[in-house]
Amino acid sequence: MSDKQVAESTIRTKADQALQAAWRRFLDYDAAAAKQRNHHTRIRTWIIVLGLAATTLAVFSSYRNNAFLLSLAQPQNSGPVVSALMNGFWELLHIILIFVPIIVAGLLTYAYQFAPSLSWVAYRIGAELVRREIYLYRMQAGDYAGTSAIDQQQTLLERLTEANKRVNKIGAPDPYLQTTNNDIPQTIVGRTDDTADDGFSPLTAAQYIEYRVIHQKDWYIRKSQQDYEHMRRWRVYGLAAAAGSSAVAALGVEPIVAITTAVGTALATYMELNMYGRTFSIYHPLANQLEIELNKWSILSPVQQSDPTLISNFVGTMENLFQSEREQWMQQAIQSQQAIEQTLGKSAGGNQTAAGTASGQADGSNQTTITTSILDEAEALTSVVSIQTPSGSSDNGTQPQFDVSVTTSGGNSPDNIKIVTTTAQAVPDTASNGSSASMEVPAVVATTPTDVSVTMPSDQAAPTANGTGDPVAVIVAAPNGSNGTNGASADMPADRHPADNGDGTAG
Repeated sequence: MSDKQVAESTIRTKADQALQAAWRRFLDYDAAAAKQRNHHTRIRTWIIVLGLAATTLAVFSSYRNNAFLLSLAQPQNSGPVVSALMNGFWELLHIILIFVPIIVAGLLTYAYQFAPSLSWVAYRIGAELVRREIYLYRMQAGDYAGTSAIDQQQTLLERLTEANKRVNKIGAPDPYLQTTNNDIPQTIVGRTDDTADDGFSPLTAAQYIEYRVIHQKDWYIRKSQQDYEHMRRWRVYGLAAAAGSSAVAALGVEPIVAITTAVGTALATYMELNMYGRTFSIYHPLANQLEIELNKWSILSPVQQSDPTLISNFVGTMENLFQSEREQWMQQAIQSQQAIEQTLGKSAGGNQTAAGTASGQADGSNQTTITTSILDEAEALTSVVSIQTPSGSSDNGTQPQFDVSVTTSGGNSPDNIKIVTTTAQAVPDTASNGSSASMEVPAVVATTPTDVSVTMPSDQAAPTANGTGDPVAVIVAAPNGSNGTNGASADMPADRHPADNGDGTAG
């Protein structure tokens, strides 16, 4: 039997080898996307939590020299047991503050290497591209209309190759292929959009609408509502954190402002990680457009609804709408995940700086070095650094300037880095009564990821807080004016999306 005869006898049946290959590739991409997203979200959630914990504990440590707590730590005032517990607590807190930034940096390095921000996005797009071709193939629509069985099968295999190239272009470094499965028809039972669909048989227009379009439209409606509710809820939490910052500042407990501010930042980062508020504006208009197209189809006569040409055009229109959504979602996902990487990278750089500052003060070094990673940016960046400075101002009533030098590493050539400015001016932090300041340090343009170190003589910055020997935290925040294009759910809904477990389209 010739290849042509085999194709004609098996096409769109469970023995269709091209269709089996398509489902096999879909299962590979789908499983990899779900695994990578869970891994990606879990690691970065821990980084956010540990970063917030480090800030909170650092604020607590600032109360070590509180008069009441110093008195309580004296054996003659509270007894030897309480005194020992107090001293042990402060020592433990000191150790934790050393190791938490190290753990965060380790987790971030692990995430960059084994849970890349765009890996799960690439696999999800690949899975949905294959799903699109499967439905077009089964409906004989698009490029599959009006061609022979063997040509349709060859076209399907070519589309699988194109999907693979798309995945590799976005970036998917992990091995995603699963071991050979010789019973694909049984494996995909329950994995199609409707349990009544076996995934292989030809579909009528009515079945396509029931199995594919209605399910997808309703999914878009539910997801848009859920995403909007998540966005509103978490923004309310953020507003509450902002209100808390104002309240504690007004009550005169300024150090707590650092905690409430960190809480607000953590909430915003977690929202971005889970893309809350980024998809309802895509899903809701698309659901409305699908409703319009279904209404147009419903007014056609039965004869028209049986016309292969009209069916092919209708299916092509629907799949193009789905594809448009996926492309919009992909852009939102890439922007969101890259912004996350940038934010977490800056946060980790600040935590490492705090540990480095403590080490430098312990060994009597005469310099304070602030190190941060500058990611690829299309625009110049200005890093904002929060650093302990002497209370008050200089003799002439102005805030002191700092002598700052900038060194870089990690570039492929000297042309990789351009120093835009080399001045630094302290700006008083009223929330800290002049005992700390924000300082702008040189703006840098980098064509590749680069480490930037800012070094100043320690005699120009107070090496300790309140005259004590305690280490001073140095925090490097995300750059001002970042365009958000460079940098990446714990709350998983019961109605699952393919980005979670493969039951819809990309989102």
